[in-house]
Amino acid sequence: MDTSFEDKKDYRIKIIGVGGGGANILNHISSFVSLQSLNIEFIHIDTVQQALANSRDNCKTILLGEDNRSKLATTLKESDIVFILAGLGGETGSSLSPLVAEIAKQNSSEIVVISMVTIPFNFEGKKCREQAEQAVSKLALHSDGLIEISNDKELSVLPKESRMFDCFNHINDTFGYAILDMIGAIVQNGKINMDIADIKYVLSESKMMLGVGTAKGDERGINAAKLAISKPLMTKEALSKAKKVMVMISSNEDEQDLSEVFEIMEYLGEQFSEDSDIVFSTNNCPELEDNLRVTLMVKVANHF
Repeated sequence: MDTSFEDKKDYRIKIIGVGGGGANILNHISSFVSLQSLNIEFIHIDTVQQALANSRDNCKTILLGEDNRSKLATTLKESDIVFILAGLGGETGSSLSPLVAEIAKQNSSEIVVISMVTIPFNFEGKKCREQAEQAVSKLALHSDGLIEISNDKELSVLPKESRMFDCFNHINDTFGYAILDMIGAIVQNGKINMDIADIKYVLSESKMMLGVGTAKGDERGINAAKLAISKPLMTKEALSKAKKVMVMISSNEDEQDLSEVFEIMEYLGEQFSEDSDIVFSTNNCPELEDNLRVTLMVKVANHF
């Protein structure tokens, strides 16, 4: 899928996959976000040369060691937004992703750093879980927004016959569409927009819950919203305590109906507290054809 945005603003965006898990997510995302339409740079970072060979042709690679951190600093310097993707638990993703976030912020506090990571399966053992927890704590120090997905919890919402490969593909899609919709929300001149400041405000103050739902046909808006809030952590109690909420509604502009947008927002608004701070946008995604996608990011006080 090749996605391009019209009415683009000249934001300098870098999407970075760290380690093997991050590279898998990056390769997936770089297959449907067009470099030609936006000032986006895809970067794969690893400590092993052989691992970098698995990168797609449109991804820049950086072999990171103690002696060439300056190369990474130079690469990140000319950035407005940096997305960091990593699978935590292993040595590379757990150690390098916080370092990438730290170097980005050392370059400029104005760079918006959004870290999106996966948490290992329980069967991967105590050491992996501890390394992931330590990495999350370090990432939080240097990230404007931190979104984590539990492999176990994602697998729990898939059909019982699903393979582990299906779980990873589902996670790749969730992260990919979230990034795609955040970028679309700030670069398009759509009916309802948001800007970098909105994203930074909503994603600040620790970790967020993420949900993505896509539907078509009658009641597609409500059905997509229901799918977006069907994640294991998004219980009715948790949503009722939401502090900050970001909603991105994406569809083919030719099929976009403002009354449908209002219906979605009214439905979601009923799930949250009247004190919840909600920002939202509508994105034009022609490749969705007659589908509609709702991407939801929620910050709940003391929920994690």
